[in-house]
Amino acid sequence: MQKDKGKTYTVIEVCSYCMNEIEMTWDIDIRGYKAFCPVCGERLMLCDECRHSEDFGGKCDYSAKTDTCMRDKAVNNNGSVGKKI
Repeated sequence: MQKDKGKTYTVIEVCSYCMNEIEMTWDIDIRGYKAFCPVCGERLMLCDECRHSEDFGGKCDYSAKTDTCMRDKAVNNNGSVGKKI
């Protein structure tokens, strides 16, 4: 993860569905740790960002069985992330 001016992050993650390496600009503070792969459209978990974060000691607890993790954030109908409004 590279932190740029204005809290914009360059995130690099490998899609577990199509195995493409994806590089994108992403703000995990606003948009959370889930994205969609621009190649295949499947869910793209940003687990590597957890491993580089100091918040939870660099741990990732994503469960493929439940498709949840400690950093799950609700997505509202208007596309914003956070508490349901």
